[in-house]
Amino acid sequence: PRVGVSRAARDLLRRLCELGWLYGKVKHFVDAQSSEQENGGAVMQALCSALASELREYYRLIAVLEAQSNEMPVTSFDEAATQRPYLTLRRLSVWLSEPTRRMRVMANLVAACSGKKGGKLLAALHKHAQHGDPFVHSFTSSLLAKASLPLYEMLAKWLYRGELFDPHG
Repeated sequence: PRVGVSRAARDLLRRLCELGWLYGKVKHFVDAQSSEQENGGAVMQALCSALASELREYYRLIAVLEAQSNEMPVTSFDEAATQRPYLTLRRLSVWLSEPTRRMRVMANLVAACSGKKGGKLLAALHKHAQHGDPFVHSFTSSLLAKASLPLYEMLAKWLYRGELFDPHG
């Protein structure tokens, strides 16, 4: 049997499905790296922590949207308008446009950083931060700054105290 769904609704659904697929890629990477903490090193742990923080923000948004999906508009002069759900497919698409952009960047970074650690990982992040899109540049630069903290701390100990400490080799 064929279900009649408009072309616009199918396009919106494809975009929403893309977000779920991208989320799965990022979540799988973070979970895989957290189970192999010894192999990834401190820089990889810091990157995964930053990605997990972004995923937590996404979870919060999903919780808000889920709560709104059950709500009806509170005040309306039109009786028919009160019978429609507050969260439509179009509104959902608008709410999730920014998280989709963020998730796309994170999925690209996950693909580029897979199998790398330490300086190579930071170099891959830096390469992606050199992007013409201001959003991609700023978002990737913020992840790069968070991932670089362990290296900066190690260098500061070495330069200021003379202590060379690299627990991950």
